[in-house]
Amino acid sequence: RISPELPPLDKGVASATWPAPVQHTGLARSASAAGAVSRRKATTSDAGFDDFLSRQVTCTQFVQKWVTMKRMREIEEQRKKITARKFGAQGLDGFKAMLMHRYGSIVRAWRFGLDLDGSGKLSFMEFSAACRAIGFSGSVMKVWKEMDSDGSGYVSLNELAPDAHNAMSEFREKVVAKYGNMLAGWKQSMDRSGQQRCTLRDFEKCCVDVGCRSNARQLFDFFCPEKGKQWLQMEDIDPAMAAALWRGDESMVTVLPVLGAKAKSELSFFERQECALDTRAQCVVAREHRVRIEKMANAVKGKDVGPRTLEEFRTALIHRYGNLVQAWRIALDPDDNGRGSFQEFTA
Repeated sequence: RISPELPPLDKGVASATWPAPVQHTGLARSASAAGAVSRRKATTSDAGFDDFLSRQVTCTQFVQKWVTMKRMREIEEQRKKITARKFGAQGLDGFKAMLMHRYGSIVRAWRFGLDLDGSGKLSFMEFSAACRAIGFSGSVMKVWKEMDSDGSGYVSLNELAPDAHNAMSEFREKVVAKYGNMLAGWKQSMDRSGQQRCTLRDFEKCCVDVGCRSNARQLFDFFCPEKGKQWLQMEDIDPAMAAALWRGDESMVTVLPVLGAKAKSELSFFERQECALDTRAQCVVAREHRVRIEKMANAVKGKDVGPRTLEEFRTALIHRYGNLVQAWRIALDPDDNGRGSFQEFTA
């Protein structure tokens, strides 16, 4: 019959009791001979042939099998221990903990680790590549499903860190509402020293000026690219603002307005017109032309020192002609008909 079961793994190979090797001649059979015994018993009752097959299983084969199983169990235990130490095994919370540990904040992780092209959203392919690039070895699909709860196929900072996203969006909206665009707000409120940087004190003053209700220090840390940095630059607050300045577009005409989370099919007629570059350019040119005309008109009015009221007009006539009678005869009624039309008066 077949030799007994393998000894437990906690006992050494030397202490185990093994069957004595069987002396035989000819070629040795493979370890599959034991399986052949059971198949043979199901089809024949030839006990002599079954005994022959059982004798082919030697002690060496039992040892090799036992050592292999032991090694496989050790490898499996090591794999479980390594998997338990990884952040990816903890789902979305573990993924966020990894981002906080590596970048200091979720916002910095989004800007410098996930959304590298600055589009504001990630597809699954972009998210998978970014996760592998930053060293995340957990279940990417599991984290993606937890983040993309609406099933849109894209994730944004609003789904990863909604509080930070809402605070940053509110600040930008307040600045645009007060100054017209982010670049004007930077020059007039944030960069008060003119050194192309915004300190924490200037940022707090700007938050008060625009009426932002979020915590200024926390919002400053959201925009800050490095933990502990004492100032912000234009690209930290709004990369589109810095790009528009480099293009010479101080009115930010080339920057599309942010119309919320609406799809193009949900936009009204006027909202679609705001997205057209030529329409925005025409509005900006017309506004700048109107400002220039008003400045020219104010400059002309400033140089005009003549009388503006009836009393001032009479005073000027007396000053030039001595009295009003002489002014009437010489300047106002030169044809001496005793009256003057509007054309004669203006001439």
